[in-house]
Amino acid sequence: MAVIAAELQNDLKEWGRGDQSAQKTAVDQCFEVIESSLLKRHMPIEANVLSLGMLILESLKNNISDHDLKSLLTDNLDIPEVVSEYIASVYAKRKDSLRTLLSLLSDNLPHVVDIDWRLDCLVESDISNAIKEARYIVVIKSEDSDGSISQYPLCCSLEGLQDLLQSLKQAYKSGERIAALNR
Repeated sequence: MAVIAAELQNDLKEWGRGDQSAQKTAVDQCFEVIESSLLKRHMPIEANVLSLGMLILESLKNNISDHDLKSLLTDNLDIPEVVSEYIASVYAKRKDSLRTLLSLLSDNLPHVVDIDWRLDCLVESDISNAIKEARYIVVIKSEDSDGSISQYPLCCSLEGLQDLLQSLKQAYKSGERIAALNR
C-alpha cells in the first residue's frame, strides 16, 4: 500500500470527525476535481478535498482495491464506517475510468532500450602514434511510444563520461529512495 504522509493522515483524520453529509459532498467534489484535473480543467480545491484527492490518486496509481481503501480509511485514518463505505463505493464505480485517464497523462517519453559505446583515439600523426586525445562515442537507443527506435549519439571526453555516469548514479539513488518509501 502507498505510503501516506503524516500531514495527509492528520488532515484526513481531522476531516473524518466532521459532519457525514458534508463529508459525502466533499467525496463527490473530490472525484470531480480529480477527473477535471486529469482532463486538464482546473477547479478550486478545498484543503480537505485536496488531502482526500491525494489519497485517492495514490490509490489509483497503485491499483488499490476498494476494499483495501475502505480498510485504510476506517482502520488507519479513523474515518467513520459510513463515509469510508461511500468513498469506497464511489472509488469502485469510477476507478477504471480514472485509471484510464491517469494512464493518458504519461508523457509517452521514449525509454532507453540499449546503449552502445566505443573509444576513438585521435593521434598526432601516423608516424608517431602518440595519443593526443581520447573520445568516447556513446549511442543511446530508445523506443518511442509508437514503437520506433531512435538513436542519440554523444561524444565526450573521459571527464564528460565520468560526469554522465555520476548523474546517472544520482538518478538511480533517488529512484531507490523513492522505491524504499513505497515498500
